[in-house]
Amino acid sequence: MKRKVKIEVEEEQSLEEIKELRKAKKRKELREQVRMFNLKKTLILTGIIVFLIIMLVFFCNRTFFKKTYKTSKIELDIPLLMFFIKDDGNEIVFKTYRKSQYVRDFFDTHLNNLSYYKCQTQNFYYDDLAQTAIYSVDVEKGFALKTVTVKYAHGDANCLCLSGLVGREAEEACTKNKS
Repeated sequence: MKRKVKIEVEEEQSLEEIKELRKAKKRKELREQVRMFNLKKTLILTGIIVFLIIMLVFFCNRTFFKKTYKTSKIELDIPLLMFFIKDDGNEIVFKTYRKSQYVRDFFDTHLNNLSYYKCQTQNFYYDDLAQTAIYSVDVEKGFALKTVTVKYAHGDANCLCLSGLVGREAEEACTKNKS
């Protein structure tokens, strides 16, 4: 009889241990599920924040969703999705994801609508309305981002042509001649 009681006590202890092991396993699984949920939530929030920052940068840019770049010196038609980088007064730099051939074709079409001046030292396209001469449009090939550089001068076409200068020097010479 003593032996039977001892076996029953051992069985009760083993059942309790099994129950404890099952509870511990469930707690561990629950902790793992909570950790995975927190990880997913963090990744989603990080993705949303990055997306919003990128969109804010694009919307704040002067040209990304616009078809025209316009300042007091120049009004230039540009393709969509061109990211403005800098304008030093005689050279505008953009970055774009568009194909370089598309950008070249776009600017070729735009320039063909302007007056073409062939001078002794340089040639340029002239926009009569904006009184701006465009000397060159360079599209550098790149893997993802292409750099587009537009060199221009503001002033009278005949003066820019006769000055024999390019860019800021031509503008300054024409401004001095007017004074």
